[in-house]
Amino acid sequence: MEKLNVLIGILGVCILTAFSCEKYNNEQKCYAGRVIQVSCGGTVIQLLSESEIIGKTWENHFKSPSLRYENCVLAGNLPAEKQREGDTIHFSYKKVTSFSEGNFCDIGGLPITKIEILKIFNQNCSEG
Repeated sequence: MEKLNVLIGILGVCILTAFSCEKYNNEQKCYAGRVIQVSCGGTVIQLLSESEIIGKTWENHFKSPSLRYENCVLAGNLPAEKQREGDTIHFSYKKVTSFSEGNFCDIGGLPITKIEILKIFNQNCSEG
C-alpha cells in the first residue's frame, strides 16, 4: 500500500510539472503577430504562427469591405508605439480571461480570446 501511495505521488508531481512547464514555455517563446485593428476595446492581433492556434477567426467590420482574419486575439496592454495597423510585432504573452489593468470599452465585435503582452522583442526575436 505504501508503494502505491509513493507511485501516485510521483505521478501527480509529473503531471503538475508537465502543465506548469507548458505555461512557462508559452510565456517565454517569441511569437509574431500582425496588428489588425486598434480600438478602445483593445488591439486585435493576428497570430502568425501556425503552430500556436489560440485565437479565433475574426471578421473586421470596422473596415469596408470587411475582411476575415484567422487566429486573432485581443491584447490589452500593447505599448502605444507598437499599435500601428499592419505592422508585425514579436512578443511573448499569457492568455487571460480579462485584462488586469487599463480602461477598455466594451464595444463588441472584437475577438473573445484575450492576451496580455509580457515582452516585446526585435524582429529577429532577440531581446529588445
